[in-house]
Amino acid sequence: MDRRLDDKLEDDVTIGISEEKMNSSMGSKIIEIRKTIKETPITELLEGIEHETLFYGVNEYINDVIINSNLIEPNDMYIALNGRKVDGHEFINEACKRGATAFVINADKTNEIKLPKYMECTIITVANTRESLPYIIRNLYHNPSEKFDLIGVTGTNGKTSVTTIAKHVFTKMNHNTGLIGTIDNYINNHRIEMKTTTATTPDCIELGKLMDLFVKEQVDTVLMEVSSMALKSHRVDGCKFDIGVYMNISPEHLDDHKTMDDYIASKMMLFDMTDKAIVNVDDSYAFQVLERCKGSVIRFGIKNVSDCDIYAKEIVYSNTCVSFTVIYQGKEYPVKLNVPSEFAIYNNLAVLAICIIKEMNIGEVIEILSEDIKVEGRYDVISENNRCSVIVDYAHTPAALENLLTAVKKNTSYKRIITVYGCGGDRDKSKRSIMGKISQEMSNLTIITSDNPRTEKPMNIIEDILKGMNTKLDNYIVIEDREKAIQYAIGQAEINDVVVIAGKGHEKVQIFNGYSVEFDDKEVARKAMNII
Repeated sequence: MDRRLDDKLEDDVTIGISEEKMNSSMGSKIIEIRKTIKETPITELLEGIEHETLFYGVNEYINDVIINSNLIEPNDMYIALNGRKVDGHEFINEACKRGATAFVINADKTNEIKLPKYMECTIITVANTRESLPYIIRNLYHNPSEKFDLIGVTGTNGKTSVTTIAKHVFTKMNHNTGLIGTIDNYINNHRIEMKTTTATTPDCIELGKLMDLFVKEQVDTVLMEVSSMALKSHRVDGCKFDIGVYMNISPEHLDDHKTMDDYIASKMMLFDMTDKAIVNVDDSYAFQVLERCKGSVIRFGIKNVSDCDIYAKEIVYSNTCVSFTVIYQGKEYPVKLNVPSEFAIYNNLAVLAICIIKEMNIGEVIEILSEDIKVEGRYDVISENNRCSVIVDYAHTPAALENLLTAVKKNTSYKRIITVYGCGGDRDKSKRSIMGKISQEMSNLTIITSDNPRTEKPMNIIEDILKGMNTKLDNYIVIEDREKAIQYAIGQAEINDVVVIAGKGHEKVQIFNGYSVEFDDKEVARKAMNII
């Protein structure tokens, strides 16, 4: 889910579980995390990190490591980071006033800071604070990722589904399992109540707190969605990954990466950090991953089966499921999934490969995979007697939208496909026209609307989408208000039609210029269908 970049970290988020409470809407317990004070020697935090100490303060210990000066408490260490919009070095004075007793700064900033004011504080310089931060956090929590199996999943599409499905399997197989993901963070089926500041992989400090909690709760396996920006910005440096899973790459996040080369290179960094790898060999960039892998590899796929260690054949789609045979080490295993799509096959093959490395019984795993495993906001079907069907999905890239609509078209019971979608503001503009073309070609009716416009004007985004569409055709309509667009789509749909609402999936807010409002595609659809 998109989270505002200017959200502040909660100051009550660190190690230790407080009393669990019941979340009645989810039917599962919520794990709250409370703050505890822990004194740590400054010298211990800096082990293995090249640094220079300019001044030694009176305190040899610190309580916590903080990157937001507003959250400083007495005897904390403040690490000044160069951000996209602001430079953390500008807030050293504020951090000092709030009681910070140790500072880590970039060496090239030394002359810009009035050091004599801080003679009672410890001041440490490093070449790059952002690159040093994850190792400081690793030292703070005593190498937590070495105390469980850490499985990182990367790729443009499929990360959330693979980690969620794998968590379901691991929990059913009596593993004490942690999940770090886009939708939420979990220990088994208990959600961890923790506010994070990044959309997929948490920042270094948040990640350290989660991993420390996993150690305290004796978690043996952790599944983590690893984004390209997490890798590029060094958020997961210092983590010991036991398995790295590669799903696919298609154009995405080019607003951050600027070029596909940079995006691809960032994804590949995970495989410099893993002992074992699982690779989708059907993806066009798989060869680059394989070149980076330094340990054992399991290759999976559907098309290039001669290159696979595990693959699917005899694939049969029906209106509500897909059946196929999995081949591994010469043995055949029948599988049936409740999502009739090719991407579901890839996701489940990746999960099977993870379980093989973990030496789990493949037959028992396949039996669990046949259960109706729900991934929130991923091919989420709403159906009601004598009404149209609705599918809510997070698809917000060209490849994801095409895969989604391809899957929907396999259901021959649907008479017409009505697609509602938009594109996010302040994000890669190049995909907008491509998605417009895909939706128009694969839907009977496309309704173009808003999707987190952020600081852009919604109609400007919609105009970009229209550039990829044949505006002479009458199979599309523009309705800027997303709620009205969903209502219109469902109002136009007949009993055997399907309304596909793409782009936001699990998200619970719409983000406008500087603020957000509650918005849930699924709830809006249910209300329009009169089934709330």
